[in-house]
Amino acid sequence: MSPLNLFFEFKQHLKRKLATFIIKAFLFFVQSARVLTVKRIFPKIFFYSLTYEQIFKNSNPESLLEFIKQLEKKGLVPSGEIKIEMKKLSLARLFYREFVFDIETYLAYRCLGTRELREIFRRLRHEIEITNVDSLYTAIDQWKSSCFDLSIWECIYESLDEEIFILTTPTSINKMPCIYFDSFKMKTKRLMIWYSNNSYQILREDNRENRNLPHQNLKGKIDLHLVWSEHQSRYFEQIGLGASFVWGPITFQDPSSSKRRKKSKPGLTIVYFDVTPMKNPPDTIYTIDFALANLNAAIELKDMIEKRFGYPVNLILKQKREFQKGHHSEYYRDFVKQQEKRGLLRIESPYVNLFSIIANASLVIGVPFTSPIQIGQFLKIPSCYLAFNSSGWRLSSDLLKIPIIRNIQEMREYVDTLPLLELM
Repeated sequence: MSPLNLFFEFKQHLKRKLATFIIKAFLFFVQSARVLTVKRIFPKIFFYSLTYEQIFKNSNPESLLEFIKQLEKKGLVPSGEIKIEMKKLSLARLFYREFVFDIETYLAYRCLGTRELREIFRRLRHEIEITNVDSLYTAIDQWKSSCFDLSIWECIYESLDEEIFILTTPTSINKMPCIYFDSFKMKTKRLMIWYSNNSYQILREDNRENRNLPHQNLKGKIDLHLVWSEHQSRYFEQIGLGASFVWGPITFQDPSSSKRRKKSKPGLTIVYFDVTPMKNPPDTIYTIDFALANLNAAIELKDMIEKRFGYPVNLILKQKREFQKGHHSEYYRDFVKQQEKRGLLRIESPYVNLFSIIANASLVIGVPFTSPIQIGQFLKIPSCYLAFNSSGWRLSSDLLKIPIIRNIQEMREYVDTLPLLELM
Protein backbone atom coordinates (compact mmCIF):
# COMPACT_ATOMS: atom_id res chain seq x y z
CA MET A 1 0.00 0.00 0.00
CA SER A 2 1.38 3.41 -0.98
CA PRO A 3 2.13 6.09 1.66
CA LEU A 4 -0.73 8.20 0.25
CA ASN A 5 -3.21 5.35 0.72
CA LEU A 6 -1.86 4.72 4.22
CA PHE A 7 -2.36 8.38 5.07
CA PHE A 8 -5.91 8.27 3.71
CA GLU A 9 -6.77 5.14 5.73
CA PHE A 10 -5.27 6.68 8.87
CA LYS A 11 -7.30 9.87 8.32
CA GLN A 12 -10.48 7.83 7.89
CA HIS A 13 -9.65 5.87 11.05
CA LEU A 14 -9.24 9.06 13.09
CA LYS A 15 -12.52 10.48 11.77
CA ARG A 16 -14.36 7.27 12.64
CA LYS A 17 -12.88 7.31 16.14
CA LEU A 18 -13.96 10.93 16.58
CA ALA A 19 -17.43 10.18 15.21
CA THR A 20 -17.75 7.23 17.60
CA PHE A 21 -16.71 9.44 20.51
CA ILE A 22 -19.28 12.11 19.55
CA ILE A 23 -22.05 9.52 19.26
CA LYS A 24 -21.06 7.94 22.60
CA ALA A 25 -21.16 11.37 24.23
CA PHE A 26 -24.55 12.03 22.66
CA LEU A 27 -25.99 8.74 23.90
CA PHE A 28 -24.49 9.37 27.35
CA PHE A 29 -26.32 12.69 27.38
CA VAL A 30 -29.55 10.94 26.36
CA GLN A 31 -29.20 8.32 29.10
CA SER A 32 -28.33 10.99 31.68
CA ALA A 33 -31.39 12.99 30.69
CA ARG A 34 -33.51 9.87 31.17
CA VAL A 35 -32.37 9.67 34.80
CA LEU A 36 -33.72 13.18 35.38
CA THR A 37 -37.02 12.37 33.67
CA VAL A 38 -39.86 11.83 36.13
CA LYS A 39 -42.34 10.30 33.74
CA ARG A 40 -42.45 8.98 30.21
CA ILE A 41 -44.95 10.80 28.01
CA PHE A 42 -45.57 9.71 24.44
CA PRO A 43 -47.00 12.60 22.38
CA LYS A 44 -49.92 12.14 20.03
CA ILE A 45 -48.93 15.01 17.72
CA PHE A 46 -45.53 15.87 16.25
CA PHE A 47 -44.88 19.11 14.37
CA TYR A 48 -41.82 19.15 12.06
CA SER A 49 -40.18 21.68 12.02
CA LEU A 50 -40.68 25.39 12.65
CA THR A 51 -38.05 28.11 12.82
CA TYR A 52 -37.43 30.49 15.69
CA GLU A 53 -38.59 33.36 13.44
CA GLN A 54 -41.89 31.64 12.65
CA ILE A 55 -42.66 31.07 16.32
CA PHE A 56 -41.19 34.03 18.18
CA LYS A 57 -41.01 36.84 15.58
CA ASN A 58 -43.66 36.35 12.90
CA SER A 59 -45.97 34.99 15.58
CA ASN A 60 -45.78 33.97 19.22
CA PRO A 61 -46.04 30.61 21.01
CA GLU A 62 -49.50 31.37 22.38
CA SER A 63 -50.94 32.02 18.91
CA LEU A 64 -49.33 28.88 17.54
CA LEU A 65 -50.70 26.73 20.38
CA GLU A 66 -54.12 28.34 19.90
CA PHE A 67 -53.92 27.29 16.25
CA ILE A 68 -53.31 23.69 17.37
CA LYS A 69 -56.33 23.94 19.70
CA GLN A 70 -58.48 25.06 16.78
CA LEU A 71 -57.29 22.00 14.84
CA GLU A 72 -58.48 19.88 17.76
CA LYS A 73 -61.88 21.59 17.86
CA LYS A 74 -62.42 20.88 14.17
CA GLY A 75 -61.48 17.23 14.68
CA LEU A 76 -58.38 17.40 12.48
CA VAL A 77 -56.01 16.29 15.26
CA PRO A 78 -56.68 14.57 18.60
CA SER A 79 -56.33 16.28 21.95
CA GLY A 80 -53.22 15.31 23.82
CA GLU A 81 -49.51 15.92 24.18
CA ILE A 82 -47.80 17.74 21.29
CA LYS A 83 -44.14 18.27 20.52
CA ILE A 84 -43.07 21.02 18.15
CA GLU A 85 -39.54 20.88 16.77
CA MET A 86 -37.62 24.16 16.69
CA LYS A 87 -34.03 23.81 15.51
CA LYS A 88 -32.56 26.64 17.53
CA LEU A 89 -31.10 26.78 21.02
CA SER A 90 -33.11 29.56 22.65
CA LEU A 91 -33.85 30.27 26.29
CA ALA A 92 -37.34 31.42 25.27
CA ARG A 93 -38.12 27.84 24.22
CA LEU A 94 -37.55 26.60 27.78
CA PHE A 95 -40.71 28.35 28.99
CA TYR A 96 -42.90 26.11 26.81
CA ARG A 97 -42.90 22.36 27.32
CA GLU A 98 -44.38 21.85 23.84
CA PHE A 99 -41.14 22.87 22.10
CA VAL A 100 -38.14 20.59 21.64
CA PHE A 101 -34.90 21.03 19.75
CA ASP A 102 -35.06 17.59 18.14
CA ILE A 103 -38.04 15.23 18.24
CA GLU A 104 -36.03 12.00 17.88
CA THR A 105 -33.70 12.96 20.72
CA TYR A 106 -36.73 13.71 22.89
CA LEU A 107 -38.20 10.30 22.07
CA ALA A 108 -34.88 8.65 22.90
CA TYR A 109 -34.67 9.97 26.47
CA ARG A 110 -38.38 10.03 27.21
CA CYS A 111 -39.77 6.91 25.56
CA LEU A 112 -37.02 4.31 24.97
CA GLY A 113 -35.31 1.92 27.34
CA THR A 114 -31.61 1.17 27.83
CA ARG A 115 -31.74 -2.03 25.74
CA GLU A 116 -33.25 -0.15 22.79
CA LEU A 117 -30.66 2.63 23.01
CA ARG A 118 -27.83 0.07 23.01
CA GLU A 119 -29.25 -1.51 19.85
CA ILE A 120 -29.39 1.93 18.21
CA PHE A 121 -25.77 2.58 19.19
CA ARG A 122 -24.79 -0.79 17.68
CA ARG A 123 -26.43 0.22 14.39
CA LEU A 124 -24.63 3.55 14.41
CA ARG A 125 -21.27 1.85 15.00
CA HIS A 126 -21.95 -0.41 12.01
CA GLU A 127 -22.82 2.60 9.82
CA ILE A 128 -19.60 4.34 10.87
CA GLU A 129 -17.52 1.33 9.92
CA ILE A 130 -18.91 1.08 6.37
CA THR A 131 -19.02 4.81 5.50
CA ASN A 132 -16.23 6.93 4.02
CA VAL A 133 -15.94 9.97 6.25
CA ASP A 134 -14.91 12.81 3.95
CA SER A 135 -16.73 15.47 5.94
CA LEU A 136 -17.32 14.67 9.59
CA TYR A 137 -20.21 17.13 9.88
CA THR A 138 -21.94 15.75 6.77
CA ALA A 139 -21.38 12.16 7.88
CA ILE A 140 -22.83 12.75 11.36
CA ASP A 141 -25.81 14.53 9.84
CA GLN A 142 -26.33 11.57 7.50
CA TRP A 143 -26.03 9.03 10.34
CA LYS A 144 -28.47 11.07 12.41
CA SER A 145 -31.18 11.09 9.73
CA SER A 146 -30.68 7.72 8.04
CA CYS A 147 -29.78 5.59 11.05
CA PHE A 148 -30.56 7.22 14.41
CA ASP A 149 -33.92 8.78 13.48
CA LEU A 150 -35.03 5.71 11.57
CA SER A 151 -34.06 3.38 14.42
CA ILE A 152 -35.86 5.56 16.96
CA TRP A 153 -39.10 5.42 14.98
CA GLU A 154 -38.80 1.68 14.34
CA CYS A 155 -38.55 1.11 18.09
CA ILE A 156 -41.50 3.44 18.71
CA TYR A 157 -43.75 1.88 16.07
CA GLU A 158 -43.18 -1.66 17.37
CA SER A 159 -45.04 -0.76 20.57
CA LEU A 160 -47.43 1.83 19.13
CA ASP A 161 -51.06 0.88 19.66
CA GLU A 162 -52.78 4.06 18.44
CA GLU A 163 -52.51 6.45 15.53
CA ILE A 164 -50.20 9.45 15.78
CA PHE A 165 -50.42 12.71 13.84
CA ILE A 166 -47.45 14.29 12.09
CA LEU A 167 -47.73 17.93 10.97
CA THR A 168 -45.39 19.74 8.61
CA THR A 169 -45.18 22.84 6.39
CA PRO A 170 -43.91 23.22 2.79
CA THR A 171 -40.63 24.78 3.96
CA SER A 172 -39.83 21.95 6.37
CA ILE A 173 -40.87 18.98 4.26
CA ASN A 174 -37.22 18.03 3.59
CA LYS A 175 -36.46 17.96 7.31
CA MET A 176 -38.68 14.94 7.85
CA PRO A 177 -37.12 11.69 9.05
CA CYS A 178 -37.14 8.98 6.38
CA ILE A 179 -39.73 7.07 8.40
CA TYR A 180 -42.18 9.89 7.75
CA PHE A 181 -42.69 8.91 4.14
CA ASP A 182 -41.53 5.36 3.68
CA SER A 183 -43.06 3.17 6.36
CA PHE A 184 -45.84 2.56 8.86
CA LYS A 185 -48.47 4.61 7.00
CA MET A 186 -51.26 2.71 8.73
CA LYS A 187 -50.23 4.16 12.11
CA THR A 188 -49.67 7.73 10.95
CA LYS A 189 -51.91 10.61 9.89
CA ARG A 190 -49.90 13.19 7.95
CA LEU A 191 -51.08 16.80 7.64
CA MET A 192 -49.43 19.41 5.43
CA ILE A 193 -50.09 22.91 6.78
CA TRP A 194 -49.66 25.39 3.94
CA TYR A 195 -48.23 28.12 6.14
CA SER A 196 -47.37 29.92 2.94
CA ASN A 197 -49.79 29.94 0.03
CA ASN A 198 -47.07 30.24 -2.64
CA SER A 199 -48.15 26.98 -4.23
CA TYR A 200 -48.69 28.24 -7.79
CA GLN A 201 -45.86 27.60 -10.23
CA ILE A 202 -44.22 30.42 -12.19
CA LEU A 203 -42.41 28.95 -15.20
CA ARG A 204 -40.81 30.39 -18.30
CA GLU A 205 -43.05 30.39 -21.36
CA ASP A 206 -40.48 28.36 -23.30
CA ASN A 207 -39.88 25.87 -20.48
CA ARG A 208 -40.05 22.37 -21.96
CA GLU A 209 -40.89 20.97 -18.56
CA ASN A 210 -43.91 23.21 -18.07
CA ARG A 211 -46.21 20.26 -18.62
CA ASN A 212 -44.97 18.60 -15.45
CA LEU A 213 -47.40 19.04 -12.59
CA PRO A 214 -46.01 20.82 -9.50
CA HIS A 215 -45.63 19.30 -6.01
CA GLN A 216 -45.71 15.73 -7.32
CA ASN A 217 -43.06 14.84 -4.71
CA LEU A 218 -45.90 15.12 -2.16
CA LYS A 219 -48.24 12.73 -3.94
CA GLY A 220 -49.21 9.83 -1.71
CA LYS A 221 -47.15 11.21 1.17
CA ILE A 222 -49.68 13.60 2.71
CA ASP A 223 -53.10 12.50 3.98
CA LEU A 224 -54.64 15.96 4.28
CA HIS A 225 -53.61 19.42 3.06
CA LEU A 226 -54.70 22.38 5.17
CA VAL A 227 -55.16 25.18 2.60
CA TRP A 228 -56.14 28.83 2.45
CA SER A 229 -59.03 28.90 0.01
CA GLU A 230 -61.43 26.99 -2.21
CA HIS A 231 -59.26 28.12 -5.14
CA GLN A 232 -56.20 26.40 -3.68
CA SER A 233 -58.24 23.31 -2.81
CA ARG A 234 -59.46 23.00 -6.43
CA TYR A 235 -55.92 23.57 -7.68
CA PHE A 236 -54.58 20.73 -5.53
CA GLU A 237 -57.41 18.52 -6.76
CA GLN A 238 -56.48 19.33 -10.37
CA ILE A 239 -52.82 18.35 -9.87
CA GLY A 240 -53.72 15.18 -7.96
CA LEU A 241 -52.43 15.96 -4.45
CA GLY A 242 -55.41 14.43 -2.65
CA ALA A 243 -57.75 15.64 0.06
CA SER A 244 -57.64 19.16 1.44
CA PHE A 245 -59.40 21.17 4.13
CA VAL A 246 -60.12 24.87 3.55
CA TRP A 247 -58.97 26.74 6.65
CA GLY A 248 -58.49 30.34 5.55
CA PRO A 249 -55.21 32.29 5.88
CA ILE A 250 -52.67 30.31 7.92
CA THR A 251 -50.12 32.62 9.50
CA PHE A 252 -50.03 31.51 13.18
CA GLN A 253 -51.08 35.09 13.93
CA ASP A 254 -54.15 36.37 15.73
CA PRO A 255 -56.89 37.15 13.15
CA SER A 256 -58.70 39.30 15.73
CA SER A 257 -56.13 42.00 14.92
CA SER A 258 -57.97 42.62 11.65
CA LYS A 259 -59.89 45.64 12.95
CA ARG A 260 -59.71 48.98 11.21
CA ARG A 261 -58.36 51.83 13.30
CA LYS A 262 -59.84 55.30 13.06
CA LYS A 263 -57.60 57.73 11.17
CA SER A 264 -56.90 61.16 12.62
CA LYS A 265 -57.00 62.76 9.15
CA PRO A 266 -58.13 61.75 5.66
CA GLY A 267 -55.60 59.69 3.76
CA LEU A 268 -55.01 56.48 1.90
CA THR A 269 -52.54 53.71 2.61
CA ILE A 270 -50.99 51.30 0.14
CA VAL A 271 -49.15 48.32 1.61
CA TYR A 272 -46.61 46.77 -0.74
CA PHE A 273 -45.47 43.25 0.13
CA ASP A 274 -41.99 42.93 -1.28
CA VAL A 275 -39.76 39.91 -1.92
CA THR A 276 -36.12 40.96 -1.59
CA PRO A 277 -34.09 39.49 -4.48
CA MET A 278 -31.10 37.30 -3.80
CA LYS A 279 -27.58 38.48 -4.51
CA ASN A 280 -27.06 35.66 -7.04
CA PRO A 281 -30.60 34.57 -7.95
CA PRO A 282 -31.20 31.22 -9.66
CA ASP A 283 -33.36 30.91 -12.79
CA THR A 284 -36.42 32.52 -11.26
CA ILE A 285 -38.68 35.48 -11.88
CA TYR A 286 -37.52 37.10 -8.61
CA THR A 287 -34.48 38.87 -10.04
CA ILE A 288 -33.06 42.26 -9.06
CA ASP A 289 -34.49 43.83 -12.25
CA PHE A 290 -37.93 42.36 -11.48
CA ALA A 291 -37.81 43.73 -7.92
CA LEU A 292 -36.68 47.20 -9.03
CA ALA A 293 -39.35 47.39 -11.74
CA ASN A 294 -42.14 46.51 -9.32
CA LEU A 295 -40.95 48.84 -6.57
CA ASN A 296 -40.88 51.71 -9.07
CA ALA A 297 -44.34 50.61 -10.24
CA ALA A 298 -45.62 50.74 -6.66
CA ILE A 299 -44.34 54.33 -6.34
CA GLU A 300 -45.99 55.20 -9.66
CA LEU A 301 -49.24 53.63 -8.46
CA LYS A 302 -49.07 55.81 -5.33
CA ASP A 303 -48.84 58.93 -7.54
CA MET A 304 -51.73 57.80 -9.76
CA ILE A 305 -54.04 57.23 -6.80
CA GLU A 306 -53.13 60.59 -5.24
CA LYS A 307 -54.04 62.33 -8.51
CA ARG A 308 -57.31 60.46 -8.92
CA PHE A 309 -58.70 60.75 -5.40
CA GLY A 310 -57.06 63.97 -4.23
CA TYR A 311 -55.84 62.54 -0.91
CA PRO A 312 -52.27 61.97 0.27
CA VAL A 313 -51.18 58.35 -0.04
CA ASN A 314 -48.79 56.59 2.31
CA LEU A 315 -46.81 53.76 0.72
CA ILE A 316 -45.70 51.16 3.25
CA LEU A 317 -43.17 48.55 2.15
CA LYS A 318 -43.24 45.29 4.10
CA GLN A 319 -40.43 42.90 3.21
CA LYS A 320 -40.83 39.16 3.57
CA ARG A 321 -37.89 38.74 5.95
CA GLU A 322 -34.92 40.58 7.38
CA PHE A 323 -32.07 41.45 5.04
CA GLN A 324 -29.30 38.84 5.11
CA LYS A 325 -25.88 40.07 4.04
CA GLY A 326 -24.28 37.81 1.48
CA HIS A 327 -27.64 36.29 0.59
CA HIS A 328 -29.79 39.25 -0.47
CA SER A 329 -28.93 41.98 -2.97
CA GLU A 330 -27.18 44.89 -1.26
CA TYR A 331 -27.85 47.07 -4.30
CA TYR A 332 -31.59 46.54 -3.92
CA ARG A 333 -31.46 47.12 -0.16
CA ASP A 334 -29.67 50.45 -0.71
CA PHE A 335 -32.17 51.45 -3.39
CA VAL A 336 -35.09 50.81 -1.03
CA LYS A 337 -33.45 52.90 1.69
CA GLN A 338 -32.91 55.74 -0.77
CA GLN A 339 -36.62 55.79 -1.61
CA GLU A 340 -37.43 55.94 2.10
CA LYS A 341 -35.05 58.89 2.58
CA ARG A 342 -36.78 60.66 -0.30
CA GLY A 343 -40.10 60.26 1.53
CA LEU A 344 -41.62 58.03 -1.14
CA LEU A 345 -42.26 55.10 1.18
CA ARG A 346 -41.92 53.81 4.72
CA ILE A 347 -40.26 50.49 5.54
CA GLU A 348 -42.27 48.33 7.95
CA SER A 349 -40.91 45.57 10.18
CA PRO A 350 -40.89 42.12 8.53
CA TYR A 351 -42.55 40.78 11.68
CA VAL A 352 -45.60 43.04 11.80
CA ASN A 353 -48.97 41.30 12.27
CA LEU A 354 -50.27 40.72 8.73
CA PHE A 355 -53.95 40.89 9.68
CA SER A 356 -53.48 44.26 11.40
CA ILE A 357 -51.49 46.00 8.67
CA ILE A 358 -53.71 44.67 5.86
CA ALA A 359 -56.98 45.49 7.63
CA ASN A 360 -55.86 49.12 7.89
CA ALA A 361 -54.77 49.40 4.27
CA SER A 362 -56.68 51.06 1.46
CA LEU A 363 -54.97 48.87 -1.13
CA VAL A 364 -52.75 45.79 -0.87
CA ILE A 365 -50.18 45.03 -3.57
CA GLY A 366 -47.29 42.60 -4.01
CA VAL A 367 -45.41 40.40 -6.45
CA PRO A 368 -46.93 37.10 -7.63
CA PHE A 369 -47.92 35.05 -5.76
CA THR A 370 -47.04 36.28 -2.29
CA SER A 371 -49.52 35.14 0.36
CA PRO A 372 -50.47 38.49 2.01
CA ILE A 373 -52.29 39.56 -1.17
CA GLN A 374 -54.66 36.68 -0.58
CA ILE A 375 -55.16 37.84 3.02
CA GLY A 376 -56.20 41.19 1.53
CA GLN A 377 -58.71 39.37 -0.65
CA PHE A 378 -59.91 37.41 2.40
CA LEU A 379 -60.44 40.67 4.36
CA LYS A 380 -62.17 42.26 1.34
CA ILE A 381 -59.47 44.91 0.88
CA PRO A 382 -58.74 45.81 -2.78
CA SER A 383 -55.71 43.72 -3.73
CA CYS A 384 -53.61 43.07 -6.82
CA TYR A 385 -50.27 41.70 -7.98
CA LEU A 386 -47.56 43.77 -9.70
CA ALA A 387 -45.60 41.85 -12.34
CA PHE A 388 -43.66 44.48 -14.28
CA ASN A 389 -40.65 43.20 -16.24
CA SER A 390 -42.17 39.71 -16.32
CA SER A 391 -41.97 39.14 -20.07
CA GLY A 392 -41.22 35.51 -20.86
CA TRP A 393 -42.85 34.15 -17.69
CA ARG A 394 -46.19 32.37 -17.49
CA LEU A 395 -48.39 34.11 -14.95
CA SER A 396 -52.01 33.24 -14.32
CA SER A 397 -54.17 33.95 -11.29
CA ASP A 398 -57.37 32.46 -12.74
CA LEU A 399 -57.80 30.27 -9.68
CA LEU A 400 -57.13 33.16 -7.31
CA LYS A 401 -59.30 35.72 -9.09
CA ILE A 402 -56.80 38.48 -8.20
CA PRO A 403 -55.71 40.98 -10.91
CA ILE A 404 -52.13 40.93 -12.21
CA ILE A 405 -50.81 44.28 -13.43
CA ARG A 406 -47.95 43.97 -15.93
CA ASN A 407 -47.52 47.49 -17.34
CA ILE A 408 -48.45 51.14 -16.93
CA GLN A 409 -51.53 50.91 -19.15
CA GLU A 410 -52.97 48.04 -17.10
CA MET A 411 -52.18 50.04 -13.95
CA ARG A 412 -54.14 53.07 -15.21
CA GLU A 413 -57.09 50.86 -16.06
CA TYR A 414 -56.96 49.26 -12.62
CA VAL A 415 -56.87 52.64 -10.81
CA ASP A 416 -59.87 53.81 -12.83
CA THR A 417 -61.90 50.85 -11.53
CA LEU A 418 -61.11 51.45 -7.84
CA PRO A 419 -64.17 52.73 -5.95
CA LEU A 420 -63.46 55.65 -3.61
CA LEU A 421 -65.35 54.24 -0.62
CA GLU A 422 -63.31 51.05 -0.53
CA LEU A 423 -60.10 53.08 -0.57
CA MET A 424 -61.10 55.35 2.34
